[in-house]
Amino acid sequence: MPQEKAMNTQNEISREENNQHEQVVVEKFDSYIKKIIKNEIIDYKRKKARLYSQELSFDEVDSEQIARIEGYSDDIYSNYYWIYAREKKVCLTSQKLYEALHVLTDLQIYILISLYIDDETQNDVATRLNISRGSLRYQNEKALNLLKEHLCIIEN
Repeated sequence: MPQEKAMNTQNEISREENNQHEQVVVEKFDSYIKKIIKNEIIDYKRKKARLYSQELSFDEVDSEQIARIEGYSDDIYSNYYWIYAREKKVCLTSQKLYEALHVLTDLQIYILISLYIDDETQNDVATRLNISRGSLRYQNEKALNLLKEHLCIIEN
């Protein structure tokens, strides 16, 4: 009998350690996904700022610059992936994230763009979409979980 209790205690400890390990793995993966999204947002904002800083009015452009511009091809955009959700449009550099976003609904993509790229508040987005904040949070969490699942499948 004492041996059985000792074995049961060891099994419980082992299960507890496995549960703790799984929780740590989930937390690390969560932070990994958040870093990916954060880095994509930073890249997007930098590129957007760079494009705005390079804009010229037609009065400032001479014929030599026009000739140089006409020499460019559309290949400069081949490393970019565009995501559209309602009136929002985002340029991504990660093909993996682009593919993962395609498992989401238009509403979920719109919510992610609004909250994480446009830095809008949950209240503003929920009001504009005419849904409750609880529904918005649910859709946000569901979208993030779907992204995690899809990115995990792609990684493996």
